[in-house]
Amino acid sequence: MEWLDSYSEKITQGCIIDGVDWGMGDDNPLSIVITNACDFEHGKCGYVNVLALEPAESVIRETKEFKGLVQNAQQDHTLTSKQWKSLSKYLDDIICNKNIIRYYFFDTDPVINAGLLVADFQQIRSLEYREESQFEILGKMKSPFIEQLMIHYISYTGRIPSDRVDENQKESYINLLSGDFHK
Repeated sequence: MEWLDSYSEKITQGCIIDGVDWGMGDDNPLSIVITNACDFEHGKCGYVNVLALEPAESVIRETKEFKGLVQNAQQDHTLTSKQWKSLSKYLDDIICNKNIIRYYFFDTDPVINAGLLVADFQQIRSLEYREESQFEILGKMKSPFIEQLMIHYISYTGRIPSDRVDENQKESYINLLSGDFHK
């Protein structure tokens, strides 16, 4: 499966671009454009919104979830089969973008050869749009991946905080919904 197409035409939603100043000197990450394609198409684009793209391996390994899943590994990093199953499921969920989390995973190969990246929904910039030549377009995310990324971004940033269900209430719901089944 390839997430990206070669693309060098005009900038639009889903373009992977280089040259965005993230304030990191020479180590600025690549970026992905999330501004609506119709804004570019109809000349209504005063600003370009982009997300930073970070190396997936280092980002994922720094999450509290990953650390929690490997904290009891042996000194040689060996996991029990149960631990490995849990870690594999966690990574599978990320790779397949199954859950709404802070990151959207994808592979840039063979188009850009930047490896596995994540779009970070908390690293967003709005850049004044002057002309297309201000950005170096390296490729473009394919459909339906760009649409999926946008849905994840909207869901992540637009989530509504709510109180969790009380543990006693949750247990009573489980008992009710499980019918005659029990442990």
